[in-house]
Amino acid sequence: MRIELGPRDMEKGQFVAVRRDTSAKLILKIDTAVNSVTELLDDIHDSMYRKYAVTLKCLFAIFGVLTLTLETKKEKTHTHTRVTALFPGLPG
Repeated sequence: MRIELGPRDMEKGQFVAVRRDTSAKLILKIDTAVNSVTELLDDIHDSMYRKYAVTLKCLFAIFGVLTLTLETKKEKTHTHTRVTALFPGLPG
C-alpha cells in the first residue's frame, strides 16, 4: 500500500491510500487512519492469498506428479533422471 499525504490533504483531515494489488485509490480520514489502514492491509492480504492459492495448489499438484514419476522411473531404471518442467506464466 502506498500512502499519499500532502498539504491539502492535511487541511481536509484526509489522506490517500493506494492499493498495490488493484491500484485502487481510497480517500481515508486521518482520525481513523490506524483502523482504516489495518482493515485495508488485511483485505489486501486476503485478496492476494485468494489470488495465488489456486496457483500454489496447481504447482504442488504438478510437483507431486513429477516426484511420483521420478520415483517410478528410478525404481525401474536405477539411474538418475533429469526433468525440466515449464509452468504457465513463468519464463522458461
